[in-house]
Amino acid sequence: MAKKKSIYYVSNADLLEEIRLYKSSNVISEKLGKMLLLMARNYSSKGNFANYTWRQDMVSNAVFTCVKYLKNFNLEKSSNAFSYITQIMSNAFKLTIIDEKKQIHVKNICYKSSLIKPMEQETAYTQKSIDYEDIQNTIYDNKEDIHEPNNLWFDEISSCQTIQKMV
Repeated sequence: MAKKKSIYYVSNADLLEEIRLYKSSNVISEKLGKMLLLMARNYSSKGNFANYTWRQDMVSNAVFTCVKYLKNFNLEKSSNAFSYITQIMSNAFKLTIIDEKKQIHVKNICYKSSLIKPMEQETAYTQKSIDYEDIQNTIYDNKEDIHEPNNLWFDEISSCQTIQKMV
């Protein structure tokens, strides 16, 4: 009795065949697109990535990045397309996490700077402006800290010191 194909699994042989078709026609088939989406969804459920709130963004960025770099896969050098695509997805997930953490950091700086400044009576009904150039300079001055495991991005003391420098 022949083995039934699972709808939750992408085999390397099927993926390799679809990539061969893509390389010959330069058009991504519906089946290849579904395979990439299935791989990204399954990989995003892995423990490293499962609990992020921006998981759908990670999946869409991973599929987009795979489509972007699929033309670089060399069929003569390797027959393991599954590992090639999985590595692209892993890198795309990590980049999405880094970008989202930067956005969270900017949001926290903006929020904390709005809490530190006292509200004056005459400006009680007007919205305060935020100096985005100072925030951008602060982020670019500390950009090497984002790759450290115990970084200062979310440390309360350093954030308050950074905001006080900005004020």
